[in-house]
Amino acid sequence: MTPRVINLIAGGAILGLSALFYAQTLGDRFADTPLSRNPMAFPRLLVLLMALGGAVVIAQALLTRRGALPGEAVPALNWPRAALITALAAAYFWVFEPFGFLIATGLFLPLAVVALGYRRLLVIVPVTLVVLVGLWYLFAQVFQIRPPGPGMDDLLRLMTGGR
Repeated sequence: MTPRVINLIAGGAILGLSALFYAQTLGDRFADTPLSRNPMAFPRLLVLLMALGGAVVIAQALLTRRGALPGEAVPALNWPRAALITALAAAYFWVFEPFGFLIATGLFLPLAVVALGYRRLLVIVPVTLVVLVGLWYLFAQVFQIRPPGPGMDDLLRLMTGGR
């Protein structure tokens, strides 16, 4: 089988599993529950992201050249980069508890992006800030799950002199 066919099959399997998992979250037991307290909201979000990943795999397979050789080389895994990302993830979890979500994630995101090979600082900093604030807002305000450590509200209170 060609890599293109393998990707089509894998993407289809991911979409199928996503549909199966989503079906497990259906039902009207929590229909009257607000989104922030609905125990099915976060699993549905994760299933949606999983389905999106499957769709991306299928799209890549469909956009790949049809004439690709069956034995076309797959790039080798960059072991030093994989080890660095693994070490960064371990450090993230180590820093997460004592320093909190904002500090740990604010350090991890740009370091992980640089470790993956992206070097444009003028892109890394704003993307990190947007993702950091967006994730905090999603958990703290939408799902009402307060991430550990100081939050944005604490930061704003500190910046405005405690008001």
